[in-house]
Amino acid sequence: MKASLVNEHMPILTVMETLTSLIITKEIYGRVELLSLSIGVLLKMTNMIKKQQ
Repeated sequence: MKASLVNEHMPILTVMETLTSLIITKEIYGRVELLSLSIGVLLKMTNMIKKQQ
């Protein structure tokens, strides 16, 4: 019950702002994760190549 009351008093703009900020942070974290994953794969590849030589 309390949550609905808070939502009623909250302006739509602030709700939209929080949603957009959440989406933006999610995108940034997703990209960072992708970057770290690709870097890890590259490092593994270089290690394998070094071992083969």
